[in-house]
Amino acid sequence: MGVRVKRLLRVTLGAILLNALTSFAEQPAYQHGISLLHELKYSVDFQHFEYANPNAPKGDKLKLSTTNYIQNFAGVPGTGVPNAQGLGRTVDHLLVRTADELSGLYGQLVSGIALSADRRSLYLRLHEKARWHDGVPLTSRDVKFSYEDLLTRVFGKVYLATWIESMEIVNDKELILYHRDVFTNSNLVALTWFPIRPAHYYADIDPGAPTLTPPVGSGPYRVVAFDKGYIRYERVKDYWGKDIPVNRGRYNFDVIQYDVYRDATVAREGLRKGLFDIYFETDIRHWESSYDVPALSEGLIVKETRSLEKFIGQQTTIVMNLDLERLQDVRVREALALAFDFE
Repeated sequence: MGVRVKRLLRVTLGAILLNALTSFAEQPAYQHGISLLHELKYSVDFQHFEYANPNAPKGDKLKLSTTNYIQNFAGVPGTGVPNAQGLGRTVDHLLVRTADELSGLYGQLVSGIALSADRRSLYLRLHEKARWHDGVPLTSRDVKFSYEDLLTRVFGKVYLATWIESMEIVNDKELILYHRDVFTNSNLVALTWFPIRPAHYYADIDPGAPTLTPPVGSGPYRVVAFDKGYIRYERVKDYWGKDIPVNRGRYNFDVIQYDVYRDATVAREGLRKGLFDIYFETDIRHWESSYDVPALSEGLIVKETRSLEKFIGQQTTIVMNLDLERLQDVRVREALALAFDFE
């Protein structure tokens, strides 16, 4: 063997070894969840969230209300037409945020998550079993398609492009998000609502156009019936993620239906008459006075509040318009603030 050939072999082998060592050094240390604010409450072998009952019976029907007519199944913001109420139940997300931690994030579509030491690269590994309702495997290409599609809208440019520099596909189940600076808690929380959509379904369909055709989903429910005045979802019996820890004990109703009411006042009347099951009251005036009816004292209506530990501090604000002359006097603004019933 000539000297030249030996030198070439040494160079080739050295390059292969260097590449192998580099690849090994860059292998992400995947975790089951992530938090930048505190230690995770749930360990790698957790079976379910404490507030979910894995032995809860499945079946029955839940009826809810909405004031939005059923007129769009696009599933993305910025189409100009409100999406159907409850559509989020038909799709899974990369991460879910627990209700009993300040900011504990755990994988739903993701089976592994890792953050680089400099906090500029986020590694995501998708569940091997993740699939769409039509049986097609869910891959990293679906994630990139969903990301690039959102970037074509103002919503995506504001909420994603401001911090994501790029997204790289490693293979069918792994991808990397590169930050423009460093990852923060709010960036990770954004991944809990980032809708993942099927690239194969939209190959010949405009993903941003309002539509009355429910698209292929990946989540625990699918649309089975709808009209302008209602929409009905049915639990997917062979849902791929029914046994993963973040889902166990959840999604127990066989059917969830939203009935459309003209406005919130009419919806409250419907609740008092027992036409649907749960109403989420956000107006303190009605919470205090609108449910003082015989059904409440008879136990047919139950008023209940729940605390979510992931929310702290002020959630809403009152902003005064200083362009109005009557509000330009600081004494007037102080008087209004003092008149507010803080308790």
